[in-house]
Amino acid sequence: MSAANPFSALPNGVDISSHVDAMFVGIMFSFILWGVTVPQTWNYFNSNKDGWMLQALVGVLFVLDSVSTYLTGDMAHVYLVQNFGNLAALATVPTSAIAEVAINVAVCFLVQLFFARRVHLLNQRRLIMPIIIVLFAAAGVVAGIFIVVDISKSQFVASLASPRMKVEVALTNAFQAMADLTATCAMSYEFYTNRGSIKSTNTLLEKLLAVTVARGGLVTVAQFVTLALYVAQPTTLNWMPAHFTLGKLSHITMILILNSRESLRAKVLNDSMLTDTVMGGRQLSSNFQLRTLDRPEGKTTMGGIQVRQEKITEYDEQYEPVARKQHHQV
Repeated sequence: MSAANPFSALPNGVDISSHVDAMFVGIMFSFILWGVTVPQTWNYFNSNKDGWMLQALVGVLFVLDSVSTYLTGDMAHVYLVQNFGNLAALATVPTSAIAEVAINVAVCFLVQLFFARRVHLLNQRRLIMPIIIVLFAAAGVVAGIFIVVDISKSQFVASLASPRMKVEVALTNAFQAMADLTATCAMSYEFYTNRGSIKSTNTLLEKLLAVTVARGGLVTVAQFVTLALYVAQPTTLNWMPAHFTLGKLSHITMILILNSRESLRAKVLNDSMLTDTVMGGRQLSSNFQLRTLDRPEGKTTMGGIQVRQEKITEYDEQYEPVARKQHHQV
C-alpha cells in the first residue's frame, strides 16, 4: 500500500506573494548589509588603537546586528517552512519579529549615544547639543519598548493598524530621526566653524563635513521612509525592507567612519609635508626643518581624529629661521 502524500491536503494554486514579498525583499537587504558589516568589523579590530570602551561598543553592535540578521531569517523560516501551507500563520507576528524590533531599537540607540559623545568631544563647553541627542535617543527607546510590549500582547498583523500602534511607531521613528538629525547638524556646525587659513586642515574638515552630512542624511531619510510606508499601509508589510535597514545603516555608517580615520590621517600627513616648499626664493629641505610647537589655536575631534592648528618655525640648512607659518597635526 503506497504511503499517503503529506502535501495532498495543501491548497493548490494559492499565491501568497502579496503577503511575503516585502518581507522577503527586506530579508535579502538585511543579509546583504550584514555582509558589509562583517569585513568592516574585521578591519576595525585588526587596525584600531581605540580604548576598550569603544572596542566593546563595536563588538556589542556587531553581535546585536548578527542576532538581528538571524532573526530576520527565522521569520522567513516560520512563515514559509515551519508553517508551510498554513495560511492562518500569515496573520500572526512571530516572536522572532518582535525580538528583531527590540534589537533594532537598541542598535539605533547605541549608535546615537556614540555620536552624542562625538558631538561632546567636538565642543566640550557646549553640553546642550549632546544632551538633546541623548534625550531624543532615550525617547525613541521608550516608544520602541511600548511597540514591543503591545505587539507581544496581540501577536496579530492586524494590530499593526491600530491607532495606538501607529502613534508608537511614529514616535519611535520621529525621535530616532531627530536624534540623528541633531547629531548631524551639531557636528556639521563644528566642522564648518573650525575652518581656518590652512588649506590642508580645511580639506580635512570639508571631508569630515561631507561624510557627516551623507551619513546623517541617509539614516534620517531611512527613518522617515519607514514611517511613511508604515502609516500608509501598516498591514501590507511594504515598510519592512526599509525597517530592516535602519539598524544596519546606523551600524555600518558608524563603523565606516571609524575605519576611515587612518586614510584621513594619511591624507593630512601627506598634505602637511613641507618638502619642495619655496620660501623667500629658496627651497627648503625637510631634512633640516625643526619645528617648535606653540599653544594650539584650534582643535577638532571626531571618532579619534584630532586636528590641531599650530604655529611652527622653519629653519633653513644653516638653521636660521626663515618663516613662521601655521601647520596642523593629526
